[in-house]
Amino acid sequence: MLMENILKKSILQKIENRFFYLLLIIVLFVSALNMMAHINFTNSSIDEIINGEECDNFIYSFSKTVNVDEIEIDISNKDIYIFPEYANILCLGKVSITNLENGELYAVAFTNTKFINFLLFIINFSLIVFKYFLEFPNEKFKTIFILFNLFIFINYFHSLNLISVNFTFIPMLTFYFLKNANYED
Repeated sequence: MLMENILKKSILQKIENRFFYLLLIIVLFVSALNMMAHINFTNSSIDEIINGEECDNFIYSFSKTVNVDEIEIDISNKDIYIFPEYANILCLGKVSITNLENGELYAVAFTNTKFINFLLFIINFSLIVFKYFLEFPNEKFKTIFILFNLFIFINYFHSLNLISVNFTFIPMLTFYFLKNANYED
């Protein structure tokens, strides 16, 4: 009986470690790619920006207007489909410069709110399930939850809506209430 419990904990520990490190690597890799695209965008000339590929540019911005080299860039959203074109996942959050008029660049940020909401729902609620049913350690749970949600909010800001915020805060509240319920027992 004791040996079975040790074996179960060992298997759960391996799954937990693999899940933790896989998610960590994905988050860091995609964030690094977007950071390099942002640096490349800010260091490029206007001609290179306008003539660049459609999914090469990335701008870290929480506003719809950005100034780069004293040129104002207006950003609007464009919904792109993920299914059946899976290659569009790589374009999410990226921008495409459409044209230059009167010293202003117009850019389109590629978004898909349904996909981002689905991703938030699956990952955040899976973390709750792992935490309370598979006894995921508290430190790793908090680290994954914070890293993943920061990653989504920074890299895919233009795809977020009220439902996205709910899919982030409801698991936080669930974690808080379940944690406090355990103290009362």
